[in-house]
Amino acid sequence: MKKLLTLLLFAVLTSCSFTPRMNLPKLHLPDNSTRGIKITKQWWKRFNDETLNRLVNEAIKNNEDLMLACEKIKEAKTAYDITKANLMPVVSAQMDISRSKYPKNTYPTGTYNNYTLTGQVSYEPDFFGKLTNTTKAQLQILLSKEAYARFVKISLISKLITTYFQLCATDIKIKNTRNILKTEEELLKIADRLYKNGLLNEAKVELQRKALSLARNNLLELEKLRKVLNGELVFLTGGKSNSIFNKQIVCKHVQNPLPLPAFVPLKVITERPDILKSLYELKAENYNIGVAMSKFFPDITITGQYGYESEKFHELIVPNAKFWNLALELVQPIFEFGRIKKGVKLAKIRKKQAAINYIKTVREAFLDIHNSLISVYSAKKNLINNEQSLDSERNIYSIKEKLYKNGLIDRRTLLSEKLILLNAENSVIQSKLNYLISEVKLYKSLGGRW
Repeated sequence: MKKLLTLLLFAVLTSCSFTPRMNLPKLHLPDNSTRGIKITKQWWKRFNDETLNRLVNEAIKNNEDLMLACEKIKEAKTAYDITKANLMPVVSAQMDISRSKYPKNTYPTGTYNNYTLTGQVSYEPDFFGKLTNTTKAQLQILLSKEAYARFVKISLISKLITTYFQLCATDIKIKNTRNILKTEEELLKIADRLYKNGLLNEAKVELQRKALSLARNNLLELEKLRKVLNGELVFLTGGKSNSIFNKQIVCKHVQNPLPLPAFVPLKVITERPDILKSLYELKAENYNIGVAMSKFFPDITITGQYGYESEKFHELIVPNAKFWNLALELVQPIFEFGRIKKGVKLAKIRKKQAAINYIKTVREAFLDIHNSLISVYSAKKNLINNEQSLDSERNIYSIKEKLYKNGLIDRRTLLSEKLILLNAENSVIQSKLNYLISEVKLYKSLGGRW
């Protein structure tokens, strides 16, 4: 047993690895800055919308895509634990009981019993780093699965919030479109009266009738969109099948956009889950090169047995029944016709692919952030312009309303101005929605935190 322990210690002290040094590709990242920014993982709570918070919590808890991603993490964690266990010796116990009868014309002859009680130890010393590199590669796979789960979570939250904002905007548009429809109906009645009295030609009446039909179609499309968005929200939150048809989600108003960060710290960007996932995959492939190269060297297994053997059960555990053995098994490939060499080449090719994918992922990430920032600031300017236009329309409508009360303009003129005002309100709602959606995209592009 002392010799066995000595060999085990020697194996631990002399183990080596053939994993190449990990040199990450040069990325030429932008300057780092952390001024003027507050990072929070649950940024949507700053809207102070209880319905939105509840929907996000339900989605995180019940969405099947996120559940599946979490199960993938458990799978990778279990595989990692198995590779760690492979670094340790295997200790087992075995008991055999047999009874044999031999022919009379042979030696020995007669009936014999045999009892054996054995303790066994088997250990594969990691001289060339095969097991260690396999464990390290599996750890990187586990980390990549965790990064992927975070990506799924970010995508789920961003999609849910976007859909919720669309639902809120659609509710207000439906209300405004119903007012537009009533206004168009009244304008058609006025046009019919004027036509009957010879004060308006038939073409103007038909144009008014067409405007009414367009308003009706717009209302139908908005009501259909509202049902679709409602169903999507129920689905994203993991609602039951029948609740997709029956459950109604109520939104009271369209939220105001959040203040934008003045600066973005580089750490936030480089911790995007897609970047981390590609980085962990690159590291895993690097360790796999070490695993492939270790196959050039022999597989070594040390086994030891210690036990008792006797023909009589009551004499099994006695000094005279003791036995032990120690064995060293070495298997060295001689003729493998290039399999190992090609395996190393394949591992290096896969690492190069992973490196290319890492560079591509980082470049795509910064392009995504670049486009998201442009979209946000453009949407903000568009909202400001439309809000200014709406203020002007409200002033104009207020002036014309006074003129109508004083009999200086007719009702048809006032209603036409009201249509302009209602359409301006819809434009502002759409601009605010575009701004909110662009903010959600920015949240996603920054890895879910800012």
